[in-house]
Amino acid sequence: MEKEIKSFKKNRKVCFVDPFFFYLFSDICLTKLPNESIIVENVVDSHLARRFDVFYWKNGREIDIVVKEKELIGFEIKWGEKVEDYSKIKIGKLKNVFCLTKDKLNKEKNLLPISLFLAMF
Repeated sequence: MEKEIKSFKKNRKVCFVDPFFFYLFSDICLTKLPNESIIVENVVDSHLARRFDVFYWKNGREIDIVVKEKELIGFEIKWGEKVEDYSKIKIGKLKNVFCLTKDKLNKEKNLLPISLFLAMF
């Protein structure tokens, strides 16, 4: 059986627990705020990290958030209007990849609005 191996040599994603830190660091560093999709991804990531081991997957294709429970489950955050079908995506051991969207709901395509997803936990 193949094991998941953490790679400590590769780049890491940094996730702020509170969106306020984006405002604080953008003022201190004299930079612009990141776009809304990055802030929303951090909110979902910190929300899931309270309950699960959370990491991300990058192997030819990046999955924003991967949760390890009984199996690996991937979550892709799409805040824009264009969303693809995530029901057929199989990447390595990721058999289930869900797309969390701004407002689209489609069970067959594994699309779920972020507001409903956050309300479930």
